[in-house]
Amino acid sequence: MGDADTGLRGGLMPPHLILQHFLPADDAAQFLAYAIAHRDIFKPTKTGVAEKGAVREHIRNSVGTRKLGPFTEILSAALHKRLPELFAGAGIAPFLPDGLDLQCVAHGDGGFYKRHIGTQTVESVEQLRVLTGVYYLHRAPKAYTGGGLRLYAIGNPSGHLFTDIEAAHNTLVVFPAFAPHEVLPVHCPSNDDVDARYSVNCWFYRKRANPKSV
Repeated sequence: MGDADTGLRGGLMPPHLILQHFLPADDAAQFLAYAIAHRDIFKPTKTGVAEKGAVREHIRNSVGTRKLGPFTEILSAALHKRLPELFAGAGIAPFLPDGLDLQCVAHGDGGFYKRHIGTQTVESVEQLRVLTGVYYLHRAPKAYTGGGLRLYAIGNPSGHLFTDIEAAHNTLVVFPAFAPHEVLPVHCPSNDDVDARYSVNCWFYRKRANPKSV
């Protein structure tokens, strides 16, 4: 951890929850195998909103897909089953989500995602992300270093207050979608698909009643 260990000087650490062994071990192993076998459908990830999104590798260097095959339903069911626990762990008042958006992402050697938030604040956005979850997968033994999730204190723009969370296999981390965070750089000597850092971004959202056009 960083300076967050010394107290809450100039910021407030966002509540978060870490759930190990989130899926049955066989499901997690098969999910990883599916992701590796389908790397040809992964495309460079974008930043920005909807049609205005663009690949900006100096901000986000990874590839991803929303085509998770049978694991869309498997992961969605597991998340919904424990939704009250996820809300409580992230410090979010329970609500009935309008939907769940899932994106599987792979970070190879040199991959990262600089500090950002999951909430999309542009007034034209129809889906307002409220709860963020990140589910992690990797081979054993892990063939990369780095790649941790860094959660930053809210109200501390200098970034001196943070906590680092290991991207451990079959682990889910949840936190408020407005919490600033980043993916620390990944070092993967082989840069092979089987050795990459895999994760699934899970966003529970509400629909905006009257999104404004831009």
